[in-house]
Amino acid sequence: GFEKLVEQRLWLQNISLILRICVPEPDINELVYSRIIEKLMGVEIPERAKFIRTIVLEMSRIGAFLMGFGGIGGSTGLYTAPNWTIADRDYLLDLWEWISGARVYHMFILPGGVRRDLPEGWIEKLQKTIAYLEKRLPEYDRLIYNNPLIVKRVKGLAPITQEDAIKYGITGPNLRATGVKFDARKNIPYAAYPYLDFDVPTQTGGDGLARVIQKREEFEISLNLIKQAIKLMRKL
Repeated sequence: GFEKLVEQRLWLQNISLILRICVPEPDINELVYSRIIEKLMGVEIPERAKFIRTIVLEMSRIGAFLMGFGGIGGSTGLYTAPNWTIADRDYLLDLWEWISGARVYHMFILPGGVRRDLPEGWIEKLQKTIAYLEKRLPEYDRLIYNNPLIVKRVKGLAPITQEDAIKYGITGPNLRATGVKFDARKNIPYAAYPYLDFDVPTQTGGDGLARVIQKREEFEISLNLIKQAIKLMRKL
């Protein structure tokens, strides 16, 4: 349905449709659509916009990871996990609301860059949020990842082979959990990712436990990428 609706609307109007493809992490769809428009128009966005886009995308990724962390606990009977992680995700939603006026669908990444520059004080609040989430990681580990009941319930669950992952178009952390070392941010870099230093971890086995661990490792990488992006953006 989205494809037919897009055909009947102006390119700017389509932004509000594209992001609804993925509710927990809508901003990547804003980026993909905007990059297509920019390529067709031959537009090169400003360097600062590249860094703002990267910060926004990693915030969105972290928010989606937090929902996933909570889902692991909720689906295995550990309801403290979603209570913690969804509450912590709300700090990110506050930041979204500040720059876009919205908490879920932001429509912040637009063809040509971003909707507006970051307001005064926003970066400082983001840094405090990142520092807070870093301090929470040991607590998440004790509650979820080092919890023998969680490990027992997800280990060996729904294993996916590398061949099937590629065949069925599985991407992101779930692909890397099968051992495939591919990350679009590294292999076909965009936005400010060419300026950032990060590794691409992988797991083996491709089962539920591998996917859980993969997302935990990538959560920490995303926190670090935001810190790098802020530091480099200030030099522009």
